[in-house]
Amino acid sequence: MIKRITLLGAALACQACGQETVEPYRIDSSAQREFPAAQKKAAQALSIGNASALTDADDPYTQAVLCDVATQAVLGPYRNSAQLDQAQQAAMGQLLTLFGKRVQSEARDADKSASEIAQDRKSLAEQYMPSRPAKAKVALACIREIEGLGDLPGI
Repeated sequence: MIKRITLLGAALACQACGQETVEPYRIDSSAQREFPAAQKKAAQALSIGNASALTDADDPYTQAVLCDVATQAVLGPYRNSAQLDQAQQAAMGQLLTLFGKRVQSEARDADKSASEIAQDRKSLAEQYMPSRPAKAKVALACIREIEGLGDLPGI
């Protein structure tokens, strides 16, 4: 299953690339280790699987909602794709189910109603990941957490 999820992660990485332009980074031999904000933003934009939206979200409920929304947006359309074999479709279904269950679990702990969850899905997605590339990066970061390659506690 890990190999299948890794393949899904690679597909997400391809979707996360390409829609943002940044200026090239120039090396200055006299520069200190402090980088200008524009260069930090460029590095963040180029990072595949950037978890900044997840680390900015300081509570488990918000992180769970972001992972669920991101994976549904990016992987959902391919869930029953003829391009995937049955094992890949099953792995994708398990992954999407896992993130959905986490939202429900965290929502119970946070005393959220179904209507509040629906509103949170929309508002949190707009706040933390307004574009498809942003969703792809968050989805990849969430999948990396499942694989044990990330650094976010509790996802």
